Amino acid sequence: SKANTGNGYNFDANLNKVALATGANINICHLETVLSKQEPSTYPRFRTPESLGGALRINGFHGCSLASNHGIDYGYEGIVSTIDALDRYGVRHVGTRKSPFSSKVAVYNTDGITTAHLSYTFSTNGIALAKPWHVNMLDTRTILEDSKAAKKLADIVVVSLHFGTEYLQTPDSYQISVVRVLTKSPYIDAIVGHHAHVVQPFALVNDKPVFYGLGNLLSAQEQRYSPTGNMGVM
Repeated sequence: SKANTGNGYNFDANLNKVALATGANINICHLETVLSKQEPSTYPRFRTPESLGGALRINGFHGCSLASNHGIDYGYEGIVSTIDALDRYGVRHVGTRKSPFSSKVAVYNTDGITTAHLSYTFSTNGIALAKPWHVNMLDTRTILEDSKAAKKLADIVVVSLHFGTEYLQTPDSYQISVVRVLTKSPYIDAIVGHHAHVVQPFALVNDKPVFYGLGNLLSAQEQRYSPTGNMGVM
C-alpha cells in the first residue's frame, strides 16, 4: 500500500509470513529501533524506516513495547518520530513518552476482557535521559506502583521487560531476582521479556507465566553472534 512505502522501504514481505500466526485477539510486538523518515542507520545507534509501523499493522499487530536499550538512540527527536509514526498507522505503544502527561499504559478491550500493557528497560546503553519520562526504566518499585494503577483499568496486566544478557539462553541472576519480586504482586498477571536476542525459557513463577526472552522475530543480526540468533517465538 502507498501508506507503507515511506523512505522507499516496504516491509510487508518480511512480515506477511507471520500474519497467519497473529490471529490472537491481541498481538503485541517489541520494537527495539527508532522509526524515522531519515535514512536508516545501524550499530551502535539504530534507525529504521517508519514504514515498518505500517507493515506491523497490516500484518496483524495491534501494539508494541518500546522501552529498550536503543529506545533513545536518537534522543527525544527519535522518541517523537517513533510515536508519531505508530500513531499514524494505528499501532499502540508503551515504554517511551512524548510528555510527562502521556499515559504509561496501553489498554486493549476484546471479548469483554480488558488487558493493560506496560513496558520497561534495564538500560539505555549509557545514554542519559534528558527527562525521566522519555523512557520507562526498570525499577521494581515503580513497576509495582504502575501495575497497581493499571489493574484499576484492566482485568489483566502484562509487563514487558527489556533485560537479561545478550545471547545467553538462560535467565541471568538479575532477571530471576526481578521476576521473583514482580510476580508476587497481585497486580501483575504475566511478564514478557526480550533483549537477549535468543529464546530463553518460559516458566511459572509464583503461578504467573513468565517468558524470559522471545528471541528475534525480524532481525539482521548475523548468526556468528549466536547459532540461534535467527530464532524467535510468538
